[in-house]
This record gives sequence, C-alpha cells and structure tokens, in this order.
Amino acid sequence: MIKLLYIIICILGYFLGVLANELIEQEIKGEGISLPHSQLLKGLISGGIEPINRSFLRWKWLYVADLRKTAISGIVVEFSVIITSLLIYIKYGITGQSFAVFIFIYGLIIISVIDFYTMLIPNHLNLILGGISILFTILGWSVSFGQALLGAFLGGGILLGIRVLSLLIIKKEGMGIGDIKLAFICGLYLGPYKILLGLLISVYISGFLLLLLIWLGKIKKNQYIPYGPFLGGGFIISLVFYENIMKLFWWL
Repeated sequence: MIKLLYIIICILGYFLGVLANELIEQEIKGEGISLPHSQLLKGLISGGIEPINRSFLRWKWLYVADLRKTAISGIVVEFSVIITSLLIYIKYGITGQSFAVFIFIYGLIIISVIDFYTMLIPNHLNLILGGISILFTILGWSVSFGQALLGAFLGGGILLGIRVLSLLIIKKEGMGIGDIKLAFICGLYLGPYKILLGLLISVYISGFLLLLLIWLGKIKKNQYIPYGPFLGGGFIISLVFYENIMKLFWWL
C-alpha cells in the first residue's frame, strides 16, 4: 500500500510539474498566470494532451541547440516538483502542514524559473505567495503571527540594507526590488530563524556558482544575474532541512 502511495504521489507530482511549466511559459510570454484559462486546464477539459506531449518532447529537445536550455529547464522543474512531493510526504505525511509546505515550495519553484529567464519577479506572484503565507499563518500551518512579522522584517530588511549600501558605496543596485519583496514575503511563512538560514544558504550557493561561472568564462565579473533562484533555493533548503542543518552545526 505504501509503495502504491509513493507511485501515486510521483504521478501527481509529475502532472503538477507539467502545470508549473505551463504557468511559467505563460508568464515568460507576458500572458500572466491565469489559472482558469491556462492551456493545461483547457487541454484536460477537452481531453487534449498537448502539455503532456511537450513534456515528453523536451527529452528530444535536449539534442537541439536552440531548444536545449528550455528543455533542461522544463525537465528540472518537473523533477523538482516530483522530488518535493515525495520529500514532503515522507517528512510530514498527509497533513495541513504538508499541504502548506508544498504550496510554498511550488510557488518558489515557479518564481525562481521566471526570474531566471526574465530577471524580474512579477508583483502579482509575490502578492499571491504573500496572501497564501498569511492564510497558512491564520490556519496554524506555519509560524505564529509574531514570528511571521519578525521573519518578514528580517528577510526584507537585510536585503533592503544591502541595496541601500550598494547604492551609497558602489553606486549600483546590489539587490533588486523584487528580491527584497520575495524575502519579505517568504519571511512571513518561514519566520526569523529559517529566513536567516535561507539567506545565508543563498549567499553560499550564489557565491560558489558565480565564482565557478566566472572561472569558466560563462559570465563577466560585473554582469547582473537573477538572484531569485538562489533565494528560492536557500529558502527551500532552510524550510525542509532546517532541523537537520541545526543538528549538524551543534555536532560540529
């Protein structure tokens, strides 16, 4: 029975991954995320399988130079959602908290990929994630109201401070407004401790990857890059593995 449930969760995760790719594609094209009018839902209602076909075609696109980047991105999104579904079920079971964790991570995955392609985090996506975070706090599926407010001000405040100092010292934007809003909103859900750990993890991840890309000659030293994916990755790791990381620190 347990193995069957794992299979069901993987299948559900796959379809949600396909949906995520459809929503991401709409946003990148400038159509906005309009769930009732998405091509995926239209396809499901009419019995069409166009989004599923595109999902399988991505494996062929890996061998087409012009489509390789899009193919890799889509495959990573689908696998990320599947793995997320399994990890959350294993850790939390089927509860309100597990639903909240999944929705939060699902939103971060979508936002991170959109920022990767457009270098913008749309305001309406931040607002949706913020509204969901507040709802989960009301339902008792995340931190208390006090911790939510403290987490929000810490997350947004730290990145706002980085932006202000960058403008004053080096006369450049060290942090985007969308990133600041995202950190503020994620702080509502994560609370003060997890948001701080998430920010720290994002610094280490971005620093390592940037040094590697500069060394490989893929980017220039003064080149702007989207920071949303690093924030999203840091927040997800902090949310899911916070207790494990803290135990490791204490052990060291």
